[in-house]
Amino acid sequence: MTSDMQPQGDFSTNVGHQHEKYDVGIRGIFFFGLSLVIMTVVVQVTLAGVMELFGREKERETKATLPVLFANETGLYPAPKLQESPALDVVKMHADEAIVLSGYGWVDPKAHIARIPIDRAMDLLAAQGLPTREPKATPKTGEPTTQESKSGSKPESRMDDSPLDK
Repeated sequence: MTSDMQPQGDFSTNVGHQHEKYDVGIRGIFFFGLSLVIMTVVVQVTLAGVMELFGREKERETKATLPVLFANETGLYPAPKLQESPALDVVKMHADEAIVLSGYGWVDPKAHIARIPIDRAMDLLAAQGLPTREPKATPKTGEPTTQESKSGSKPESRMDDSPLDK
C-alpha cells in the first residue's frame, strides 16, 4: 500500500472496552412518568370542572329562553300535532272550498266588494260577453304610422299592447 492509502484512526485492540453501566437512571424515568400521570389527572379534573360549569350555565340559559306558552310542566316541548286522518282532512277542505265557491259573501265589506257563486258569475259573463278592444288598423309595409310621421321616430312600446291585438 502506498502512504496516501493508510487507514485513518487507531485500530489497536483494547480488551478493556465495555458498555456504560449507568446509561439512564431508573429513578429519573420513574419521576418523569409519575409527573406525567399527575399532570394528566390534573388537566382532566380541571376540564371536567369547566365542562360542568358550562353545562350549568347552558341549562340556566335554556330554562330562561324556553317559551312558557309551549313548555309543559316538565319544561319540555310537547309532541307535534300530526294529522290523524289526512284523507278526511282533504275531503273537509274541498267541502269548505265548495261552500265558499257556491255562496255569496263579502270579500271586503268596507270597500263593498262581494263574492258571488261561480255559476252566477259564468251566467253574467255569458250574458254580457267579454270586454273587447277596437281592432287597430295595421299600416301597409313601408308606410309610417301616424305617430312616426309626426315625430319622425318609432313610437315607444306600451305595456297594454298585447300580441292578441294584432
